Amino acid sequence: MVRAAVDLYRRRGMTGTGFSEVLDQAGAKRGAIYHHFPGGKEELTVAVIESHNREVLGFLRFVLEKHPPGEAIRTLCARYADSLERSQMTFGCPIAPAVIEAGLTSDVVSGAAVAAFDSWRVVLSQALTRAQLPAERALSLAETIVAAIEGALILCRARRSAATLRDVGAELGRLLDDVTGSSGAAPHARDERQRPIR
Repeated sequence: MVRAAVDLYRRRGMTGTGFSEVLDQAGAKRGAIYHHFPGGKEELTVAVIESHNREVLGFLRFVLEKHPPGEAIRTLCARYADSLERSQMTFGCPIAPAVIEAGLTSDVVSGAAVAAFDSWRVVLSQALTRAQLPAERALSLAETIVAAIEGALILCRARRSAATLRDVGAELGRLLDDVTGSSGAAPHARDERQRPIR
């Protein structure tokens, strides 16, 4: 049910996703949603955010172990751009609509979203610190990266083109190459783009 909800939140947002649609897509029985999520939509939304957070963290750690930060971010943006095109521009971050639609009225939802975004920032800043950047600069750049990619996803959906995400990935990659002294693209970077995404 959580995987079905993540997919629906990506395409329709939180308020555009009904429990009946989640159950239908998951192949679950009626009433199952309240059995597993007695807190209703708010609890399901937190589960969606946490599930997506685990997926992003897993991929970030994967590429950051294999590549310098600039190439890792180019790879991440390329993977998201590919996913956008494969989905005919319906792929998006499932956290953003939850924040926009419920963040001001639900401390639980906004708290889960902040925790997710902060965890990405920490992983990125740690990689930048390992690349010899001062901790304060590393944290600031990590925040910029998260904000730029989230913004690029929204612009791509609005423009119905993945070009913005590829441009942002290229610019962030060049910036990180410059500040870390990396030589740029690795020869097998595209391989990581084939890693599954839910």
